[in-house]
Amino acid sequence: MFTGLVEATGRIRSIEFCGDQARLSVELPFADELNDGESVAVNGCCLTVTSHDDETACFDVLKQTLDVTSLGELSQGRQVNLERAMLAGGRFGGHFVQGPLYHLVEGQLAAAREFVCAPGIDVRSRGVVAEAVAEVAPQQPDR
Repeated sequence: MFTGLVEATGRIRSIEFCGDQARLSVELPFADELNDGESVAVNGCCLTVTSHDDETACFDVLKQTLDVTSLGELSQGRQVNLERAMLAGGRFGGHFVQGPLYHLVEGQLAAAREFVCAPGIDVRSRGVVAEAVAEVAPQQPDR
C-alpha cells in the first residue's frame, strides 16, 4: 500500500515495447535499497521491481496498465514521481491508497481542486476516480 505522497522523483532511462507489454527502466535515488519483487509507485501506479542495480530499477508493464494509466505516454528522459510501498507500523503522512484503477479519465484539475470528469463516466465512479487522481501528485515541470 502507498500513502499517495511523492517521496522522490526519477527519470525514465528507457522503455522497450515488446508486443502487448513494455519493460520500463527508471533511474531512481533509492535503487540500491530495493529488492526484486518490491512494489514502487511510479506516477501513482503500483509496479513490481523485476530487476535493479545501484541506479535503476526495471518494471514489466502489461498492456492494460499502459492503456489505463499515464505510463503509456512516458518517454525516455521524462521525469516521474516515485513512492516506495509503506512499511507496516510507524507514522506516515497522507492516506492509504490501494485498489485498481477503473477508468482512464481525461479531465482537468480546476482552480478549486475540483476534478472535472470526462463525459460518460458514471457518477458512482467519480469517487473512485478522485482517489486515483489523489494518488498522483502534480508533476514538477522538466528542467
